[in-house]
Amino acid sequence: YVNDQYYFSRPTYAALLSLLDNYNHAVGSAEHTSAQESQEVTSFLDEISKTTIWFATYPRHGGTYDSSGFEHVFVGETDSKGVTKALGSFIYGTSPEFDIAMFTVCYLTHKNQHCNFSVDGHNMEVLTYEMTHGGGGHLGTGYVN
Repeated sequence: YVNDQYYFSRPTYAALLSLLDNYNHAVGSAEHTSAQESQEVTSFLDEISKTTIWFATYPRHGGTYDSSGFEHVFVGETDSKGVTKALGSFIYGTSPEFDIAMFTVCYLTHKNQHCNFSVDGHNMEVLTYEMTHGGGGHLGTGYVN
């Protein structure tokens, strides 16, 4: 049983549903985007960016909310010993969109374990690890092995 009312009232679902009438389903017919439709796309992307996987802060060490998955994976952080994590989780030759999608899928489907897949005939192995705090999980780190 799926509670449609619950899911469709959630902000990301509601924003997605508003996009569904923006497109001409007939192949070969030109698409025309209104200002309202452009705003609906922006609203959808804004809602997605609010999800806790990447940008919610949590305490990495101690009680200070000093880290996020995005910061640790893509920006780098200095630990309590003064050692800075090198910027190393971007994959050369891909886009930030691909990297975010890849790490997100691996975190959601294979957190704390190996995530193996193939891209254009090249085998890849990604590792993502969860940080737990206050009963909730957050992306702690992710990298290509």
